[in-house]
Amino acid sequence: MERMREFMQMAMQTVQQMELVHDDSSVTITYLNQPALTLATNGKKWKQETDQGTEIEYKAEWKNEELRVERKIDGGGTIKERFLLSPEVDQLFVITKIEGSRMPQDLEFRRVYDRAGV
Repeated sequence: MERMREFMQMAMQTVQQMELVHDDSSVTITYLNQPALTLATNGKKWKQETDQGTEIEYKAEWKNEELRVERKIDGGGTIKERFLLSPEVDQLFVITKIEGSRMPQDLEFRRVYDRAGV
């Protein structure tokens, strides 16, 4: 039950500000007041353990001008995020889909971030 709670907290987390920095091989995502997360964008999976002892499997890759990040939580579910930049309106769209075996159905929601200083 604790892992499911941690999973939902991670998936539903909404922050006022985020920074996304990328190069050809990686992306670093920093949410306000949280440690930065650097992901290789080569599509290969890698694992990391949280402070609570939960293992998370990450995978990130660029597809058709969007960044796709997948997190599989040990004993929980899957969080899939798509990051799409709209240069016309200086906004970043983050589309999150939560899939879990203990959930009655998948959940999908969108967040929109404005470019700082606009």
